[in-house]
Amino acid sequence: LRGGNFGTTFFNVSDLDLNSRILIEPCAVLVHAVERAKTTGVLRFNSRVVVQGCGPIGLICIAVLRTMGVEHICAVDGNEKRLEFAKRMGADTSVNFMNFKGIEALTEAVKEAQGGHLADFAFQCTGNPKAHANIYKFIRNGGGLCEL
Repeated sequence: LRGGNFGTTFFNVSDLDLNSRILIEPCAVLVHAVERAKTTGVLRFNSRVVVQGCGPIGLICIAVLRTMGVEHICAVDGNEKRLEFAKRMGADTSVNFMNFKGIEALTEAVKEAQGGHLADFAFQCTGNPKAHANIYKFIRNGGGLCEL
């Protein structure tokens, strides 16, 4: 259904069950975030990407990245079940930060998971101030960051 404004589209979602409808808005936000990240020129299909936080937003982010053709995705979280689910959603590798003491050891593990390289781009999906401070260590100089 087209609306009155240029480029406005309305979708009739009444046929979708409530569980599916609940995911429409977060998916739209993440598609927009990944599209904006691609405009930086840093995020491309062959970029190395870290997604920190594998809650609902991080998992959807991984799925959107994979759907948009990003090939190297590393998930970072402290919950093994979430990391397993991240791999099912499209992450190539995962790092459980609970297995490392200190940011230096964690950074080395993330580098190793990315083939010995720091990430070209990272998505911070935790809302945790400590995680926010640490994510910069996972990104190469000149890389990009999107905090969701």
